[in-house]
Amino acid sequence: MSALRARGSASPVRVPLSGLPLVLHKLRAGGLRWFGERLRDEWEMPRTRGGQALFRAGRAMGRYVSRADRQEDDCGGAEVLYAFYDLGVAPVTFDFLWFLAGADLERRRRGLAFVHAVIVPG
Repeated sequence: MSALRARGSASPVRVPLSGLPLVLHKLRAGGLRWFGERLRDEWEMPRTRGGQALFRAGRAMGRYVSRADRQEDDCGGAEVLYAFYDLGVAPVTFDFLWFLAGADLERRRRGLAFVHAVIVPG
């Protein structure tokens, strides 16, 4: 009977569905290379609950730092959002209006007073 099991009637490997058992299973199967690639993928596009929580916390910290680093412009001391439009990347078309609309939305989100559009020559 043990000869039958050795020749091919071995039970299939059960793959865990989630959590730490799944990570350990994949680490055994793929090794440290898989683990490094998975960490890089999670950094670029967080898919797990923990990765998304870290991503949100990092964004919140970035917003806090950017508020502290706001600079005053010579427009009466008001806060200004600088929006750069690079003609080397995109020519002036109707998309420029969408660029300005997006810059104005960002200005409102940050609570700033003005948008200063800068056109960068191509």
